[in-house]
Amino acid sequence: MTYYSRVAYKIEEAGKQGAAGVLIVHDGDAVGYGWNVVQSTWSGALLHLAGGDGDAGRAAIEGWIQKDAARAMFSAAGLDFAAASAAAARPGFKPMALGCGPMRPCTTPFGNSPPRMSSRRGRAGAAAARR
Repeated sequence: MTYYSRVAYKIEEAGKQGAAGVLIVHDGDAVGYGWNVVQSTWSGALLHLAGGDGDAGRAAIEGWIQKDAARAMFSAAGLDFAAASAAAARPGFKPMALGCGPMRPCTTPFGNSPPRMSSRRGRAGAAAARR
């Protein structure tokens, strides 16, 4: 697996390109692992050390969504998930807005667990810094 196929790269790149949010669509058949792996990795509070720029280039929303939930979300927004997926696989793809907002919310499985920001290093980082 190259760096460019990793989730972290996709999230970073979305933020760099000005995305307001990014949801990775989980397709267990395509990636070879189930939703339970995502749940055990991405559930609960997520800690992140803020960058020197205050994470100005980071998307405000980052997360995962199951493929069936993504289909339903696209349908609610009047979009065709299959067509959007095919378009995203081609060069030149441009992101699209789902039209979510106060009057028409789009929800995710982790909508109630936003990342918490921290300026403190963990034990491993602090130990390495002391050496």
